Amino acid sequence: MVLSEDRYKFRTPGAVHHARFMAKGIYYLKLQLMMDAIPSLEKWLKHEITEVATFVSVFYTTLFLKAELSTAAPNQDMRALWQMNRFKEYNLIGAESVIKSIKRHTWFLDPYLIVLALADEKCKERGNIAQKLYSYEFHSMDEYPLAQISANIEVLNSLDFSGPKSPSLVHLVTENSWLLFLMIGQSKSDCQWMKLLQNIGLATIST
Repeated sequence: MVLSEDRYKFRTPGAVHHARFMAKGIYYLKLQLMMDAIPSLEKWLKHEITEVATFVSVFYTTLFLKAELSTAAPNQDMRALWQMNRFKEYNLIGAESVIKSIKRHTWFLDPYLIVLALADEKCKERGNIAQKLYSYEFHSMDEYPLAQISANIEVLNSLDFSGPKSPSLVHLVTENSWLLFLMIGQSKSDCQWMKLLQNIGLATIST
């Protein structure tokens, strides 16, 4: 999505470059399965292969399979940050590298796009997200700031990722989160369904 002073546009996505990384991941998995049959592999290489294969099989495969689901992205990105913070106990260097990478690509944790989680049936926080969003005033288009889409890093860094579950997406909802609805021609009165979502939490959103 490109923001300009006079209009907003959704552009067609480019090539899914994630496939390149999955190809490398599969290569590491094959090496891990066959490394005992490769006598030339040094000990440090076997360790590296095992570490990468573990990351690919436990974390990256799930992330890859859901990469094109924009509605799942906010919840998935927050969960990935939480998982990597917990994974530091087992692989500090690897986990910190992944965290840095995720924080360079935080579009779906931005207040403008965090509301995509409202359409994610597997997101258990939809009711709370709707409640917080509906508590904010609905403004006209020119009152929303034009800025690069990315999460508020200060807010993101203030969250507790050491708990038994990932931090709430609700912390990232602001009055700017109304913008997406404004762009598709919705008013606050058109979003009365949010009240229903607050009450039952797992309602199916339909338009």
